[in-house]
Order: sequence, then C-alpha cells, then structure tokens
Amino acid sequence: MWDGTLPVPIDELVSSIVVRPPSRFEDRYPKMLPVVIQDEDNEALSGSCKFDADSGQYVITVSPQNNRLRRRFTIAHELGHIIQKHLDKSEKMYRADNASNFYSTINDPQEVAANRFAAQLLMPKEAVEHFAINTNQSLEEIASTFQVSTAAMRFRLKNLGLI
Repeated sequence: MWDGTLPVPIDELVSSIVVRPPSRFEDRYPKMLPVVIQDEDNEALSGSCKFDADSGQYVITVSPQNNRLRRRFTIAHELGHIIQKHLDKSEKMYRADNASNFYSTINDPQEVAANRFAAQLLMPKEAVEHFAINTNQSLEEIASTFQVSTAAMRFRLKNLGLI
C-alpha cells in the first residue's frame, strides 16, 4: 500500500483504492467500489464516513475547519472504519466522529482500531523507526516530515517502544 513517499499522500491513496461493498449490498454491487473525499461544513464533526447506496461508493467527509494535520488524520481514521468494515457492523451505513474520538483516552474498540489504522498508515513503522533511530531530528521535526501532529507522533513512538 505504501510506496515510501513521505508524507504519505493520503488524498491520492484514497482516490486510488477500491473496497468491497458492505455485506448487505454485495448482490447490488458485486464489484469493488471507490472511496471519495468530500468537504462538509459541520462544526460539530471532524469527519464521517458512509456508504452511499444510490451512487455505489463510500464517502469520507471531512470538515474544512480542520487544520491540515487534523484533516490528514481524519481521512485516514475514516478510511480505517471503511477498510475494517465498521459500517457492516452497524445498523446505519454512516459513522460520524467528533474531535474527541481521536484522543488516546477513547475506549470504543472501533475508534481505537480506526486510530491505530490511521497511525500505521500515516506513520509507517519502518519509516518512523528510521527517523527515530538514525537521525537527530526532534519530535517536532519528525512529526513535520510525516505531516502529523506532535501528539500523534509521540503516541506512535510510544506504541513502537521508541520513547
């Protein structure tokens, strides 16, 4: 999935993938389906994901009020919900996330899994290990290289046992 480019080009990656439809729509959509990103001006939400049965595509919405780093993590987080089939496990074909769902104190297993997915996607283990072990860059500099927040990078470094 990752070609070695830093920062991981999340928008391009999302536009290049296709995903199986939710299980209840497999008869209607037997092929793999695209994922699109749309801005949605909703101050209460950082992002959301849904399956649009009319158009036959997954839609990730992200608030244009998110800063660039939050936007990248939100897109990766919502993609995590889609890839991990969290929409299949729900009665509704829609998930909405406010900013509190991205913090390390969240206990909802699906939110934890989506955060883990986003961290692994945006901060690939091999690349993070390289920068942490083989360079003299500060936490802030490494986070800047990956285009993630310092909090996200600190959490990733801790999870990898590097700090």
